[in-house]
This record gives sequence, C-alpha cells and structure tokens, in this order.
Amino acid sequence: MTTITFWAGLNTIGGNIVEIATEQVRLFTDFGTTMGVKDHTLRPLNNAYEEQILHHALPPIPGVFKGSKPEVIALERFEQKDDRPIIVFISHLHLDHVGALPFITPEAQIYALEETVDLYNTLVKEGLEVSYGASFIPVQSGETKQFGDLKVTMHVSDHDTIGAGAIFVEAPDVRVIHSGDLRLTGHHPERVAEWAKKAREFEPDFFLIEGTMYSFDLDPTRVGIKTEEELREVMRKELAEANDKHQMMFINTYPRNPERLKLFQEVTSEQGRTLVLPASYRNVLKAFFPLSAEKTVVTSEEQIQLMHQEPEKYTWLVRFQTDDIAGFEPGTPYVHSNGEPLGAYDPRYQVLVDELESKQYRWVSGGVSGHGLPEELLQVLEWAQPKMVIPWHSFRPEVMQASFEQAGYRVARPVAQMPYHAKAWLDYLESDRTRG
Repeated sequence: MTTITFWAGLNTIGGNIVEIATEQVRLFTDFGTTMGVKDHTLRPLNNAYEEQILHHALPPIPGVFKGSKPEVIALERFEQKDDRPIIVFISHLHLDHVGALPFITPEAQIYALEETVDLYNTLVKEGLEVSYGASFIPVQSGETKQFGDLKVTMHVSDHDTIGAGAIFVEAPDVRVIHSGDLRLTGHHPERVAEWAKKAREFEPDFFLIEGTMYSFDLDPTRVGIKTEEELREVMRKELAEANDKHQMMFINTYPRNPERLKLFQEVTSEQGRTLVLPASYRNVLKAFFPLSAEKTVVTSEEQIQLMHQEPEKYTWLVRFQTDDIAGFEPGTPYVHSNGEPLGAYDPRYQVLVDELESKQYRWVSGGVSGHGLPEELLQVLEWAQPKMVIPWHSFRPEVMQASFEQAGYRVARPVAQMPYHAKAWLDYLESDRTRG
C-alpha cells in the first residue's frame, strides 16, 4: 500500500517536500527549506536539523535527518528503525527545493538530471554554492529508475535555471507527477509541452503543480518582461542608448542561470561591447557554453581602470556589495536581472536602491520570471488532463483551486504532514465528487 505525505510546500513558495512511500522504499521529491524567523537568543542545539524544525524551516520528518536524538522535540518516532532505502529526486537546483539536503542522512540516494548535477558541481568548485555533503547521481531525461516497487522517470522542463525537470512516479497502486517549477516563456517551452503531453499518456492519479504566480494579484499591464526574448530586445535597446551616450552598463544577475549569462554575452557582443564578469561566473558560463565564455573577460583591477577610461566598450556584470561601481557618470544604467537581492522582501534590496540613487545611476528592470502565469499553468493542465490536481508552491493555493475548478479540473487540498493511503484517498475524493 502506497502512502503520500505532504511534509511542506502546500501554502508556501518553496520548502517543497513530498514523500511517496511503499513497504519497500521511501521516495522524496524535492527537499527544500521554508524560510523561518530565527531567535538568535536561543542556545544552539546539538542537532542542526532540530534547530531548523524549531524555527519552522524544516518539517519533523522521521528517520531522514543525520544526527543524534533530538533534545527538545518529544517525537519517539525519530528513534524508530526503518530499513527502507531513502531516495530523493530533485526537480532543480534552487534553495527552496534543495536547501534541506545538508541535513539529510548520508545513506540517502539523491538523483537529479545530469545538467543539474553538473551545475551543482561547478557552483561548489567555484565557491558559489556550499557543498551539501551528499553526492548527486545524474539521470538522463526520459530514463526510468526502479527502486523496489517504485519507478521514477524525470523529463527535462524549462525554468530559470538549467537542468530543471518534472518527476513521474509509478507505484503499485498510484501514479503521481510532480511538475517542478515551470514556465512557457523561457528558452525551451517545447520541453514543457513535451512532458505535459507525456503526462496524458502516463495518466497520473495526482498531479502536483506549482502556483507561484497565483500568489500575487497580477495586473497584466505591469507584469514587465515576460519572456527571455523580450529581455534580449530590452537589452538591445538599452545598450544602443548607452552606446549613444558613451556610458558603461552594469548588470546584476545570478550564476545559477548559465543561459541568462549566455544571453547577456551575445547581446553585448552584438552591440560591439565586451562582457566583463567575475572569474567564477565566467567559469560557470564556460562549463555549459564555452564559446560564449571565450568572448568575455574577467574582472580585475586593470580591467576596472580600462572600463573607467572607455566605459562605452564594456558591459560589467557586477555582484552586490562586492564590486565597487563608483565613479561612473550619472544616468549610467544598472540592469537588475533576478540578481541578489532579488526583491523588496529582502532588507538588502533597499540598500541597493539607495546606493544607486546616491550615485544617480538609472535602474533598469531586467528580470524574467521562472514561473508560469496562470494561463500557462492552465495550458499545462489541458495537455496533461490529470485525474486530480494538487496545488502547491504558492501562498494562495485556494486561488489556484478556484481557477482550476472553474476550468473543469478536480482539485485536492491535502493536510500537511498527514500520511494518506494513496489509493483509498483517491477513491474517497472521486466518490465524494460523485455524491456531490
């Protein structure tokens, strides 16, 4: 008998952890953290995972965390012996989906698409990511792995990081799909369409779909840049203007998206400039797009002097509170493209805004979301035609539910940390609908 437990992620953006368990194996899809507020006046505990649980960043999952018996949490089930192997499949390499991996038992087997594994290893090597203390096992898109009586297949998708995928799980009595984070406005919308149409053939009983963009009241006229190609056009326009004014251009983006780095290199070269970036970022670009990396130069003291002398020849990819961007003329454009600090919820964001205002630099919004708008998610559901949709990865799953039900889809809203007998739960949901 298969059980499903939604440990976290039902009403938050991130922290996604769902467990699909049989008598032979425990499978987790994603292992992220939910950001909590930590009281630094509390004394530290012997177990890092216990602190995370007490600060609401981790759910109290039995038998998966490394360390000794908890000091404060009175859960005897942490001491129960469970010989079933622990398998984890990661949809992509964002902290809200992998942030709990440093706390997992070293006996766990962690799988991800090959590009995700390559990105993780590169980021760790370059000092841009901490080591999770666990080795990833790469899988190919479309490759099926069997663990006891469970089969798992990953299909490559599209998100604002390389190597994102959807996860298909086949248990003896239930089929589940975890969409991962997705969009139809990125570099590879055909990948999402392909796996979503495979989902219809797979006939999932439960379809877990992210709903980040349902979390906000979206004004279609203020969504901003919707696609990566729109960003390319915005950059062409901004660079042409900067060329006319003989100005430098700054870009702030993050290194987990090599395709975005490649886009900036290409559009910079088109406008007769050279992209200057930190050595670590250049090495990330080189790992995936070596020809693009060859056309860039590394930030150095000598290079910074050259940029001050001839700013119109360069585009500088800068790091917040690391690179000194002082000394350029007022009006110099600063393109903020999903870099740190990401948004107004981060206290550092206002620090950045104040810094640019003090230098009289011009803010340019250059972000493109990695998450599908409501109409994109409805398109995915139309392709997949699941029996039952489970909304998660959203602050407002109830809005997702209303939208999906209005479109004719059946929606289930599970209780967090409650183990469900999967087949019995599905039968109950379907019988309840019939009675209704």
